[in-house]
Amino acid sequence: MIIFRPPTAADVEHVAAHMRAADVLECRLLGRHGPKEALENGIAHSLWAFAAEVDGETQCIFGVASDGLLSEEGSPWLLGVEGIERHARELVAGTRAYLARMQLEFETLSNYVHANNRNAIRYLRWCGFSFGEPVEVDGESFLPFEMKRAA
Repeated sequence: MIIFRPPTAADVEHVAAHMRAADVLECRLLGRHGPKEALENGIAHSLWAFAAEVDGETQCIFGVASDGLLSEEGSPWLLGVEGIERHARELVAGTRAYLARMQLEFETLSNYVHANNRNAIRYLRWCGFSFGEPVEVDGESFLPFEMKRAA
């Protein structure tokens, strides 16, 4: 069973200590942060954020950040632990409802994903995001992803 709830300091510590290598790389290259700082900043700068817990263990923290109060563009993000894929079905089904909530609040959702982060790209594609041409950050390739609210 999956439980979504506001993240706690213990969730941040757990996810930071067990974060997937691909997520650690994205935090370091895109945000210039370590895992714990990336999570704390993500939560602090988000309109809202949630932790997803399966079988008593936090699997990820996710949310949506905004460029400003009147911005029509939101930046969805998700940072997870190693082994999160074991719970992919529950997490994908559960987070989809939050994606719909993001779309109610923002005209456009966009962010970047490491070009080698296959699991994240598959998840984003399944959710309906489209991808742009790769961009390079410190010698690493990232894909911009975007979803516009249906008219």
